[in-house]
Amino acid sequence: LTYLLEGPDAAISGPDGAGSAGQKILFKRADQIVELVKDAEISDEDELYQFPLEYNDSDVTTFRFKFEIPGQQVFGLIQAGTRYNVVDAYGSIKTPYKDYNDVIRVKTIIDEVDTIVTPVGKNPIPRKQIEYKWFSQNEIVPVLQINGTITPLGSFQVSQVIYRDSF
Repeated sequence: LTYLLEGPDAAISGPDGAGSAGQKILFKRADQIVELVKDAEISDEDELYQFPLEYNDSDVTTFRFKFEIPGQQVFGLIQAGTRYNVVDAYGSIKTPYKDYNDVIRVKTIIDEVDTIVTPVGKNPIPRKQIEYKWFSQNEIVPVLQINGTITPLGSFQVSQVIYRDSF
């Protein structure tokens, strides 16, 4: 099966609500199609947002998938976790590309465990990520996104800043 996802609210599910091995999951961005996951067993979809998004809205979702490289028995990856979203601000924002007067900010906390599976055993690696995304009603992608992790001492460490450009 091949799925082509277009838009920020696209989702994948089979007849029983779960994905299955052998799927090809593609995402279309502008005129480019990128393959995201192949041969993954999706047992709990990762729902990014619950629409509509309005100030003070919040939701909690879970996700789980298992990926194995076809034809080998050496390596596998299980990724599972919980996504917490809260629309915690609204107003205006100025980016290098444009001024926006109608944005909402969505703060997402992702608690996940990436488990590496080998013949020797399983090695769980817990991760806590935070994403801040500013959305405008006139844009499909966030106009600004700041990603980071929580350090062992509890502070937010920025790892990536992305803003809407003229693509």
